[in-house]
Amino acid sequence: MEVVILNGITQTAATGLPKTAEGLNALMQCAYNRICLKRGAFCYDRVLGSRFYMLDAADEHAEERALRYAQAALLPLAGVEAVSVWREGERFIFGLQTMLGTGEIAVKGAKM
Repeated sequence: MEVVILNGITQTAATGLPKTAEGLNALMQCAYNRICLKRGAFCYDRVLGSRFYMLDAADEHAEERALRYAQAALLPLAGVEAVSVWREGERFIFGLQTMLGTGEIAVKGAKM
């Protein structure tokens, strides 16, 4: 199970406890967390996260770099791979392939 985070805020159930995701949704949430988290920021696991925060969205090769950053961040997550990326405004949309199916995650935060 993975805690559901939306726009950096932990989502809670009616009980007040954090909402959790399962199955494909849990994999998508875990992938989102790995891409969004600044690599080295989590003191218990310095290799957790990505370098996506370093991405200059104005760079002509921004999509290619974003995909490489995501792929590197997802390497430790068995069975989950970033296979595509495209932009919608300030967000990068990653196409993910997993052992439970395919999905998409939208990530905002690259330098504009």
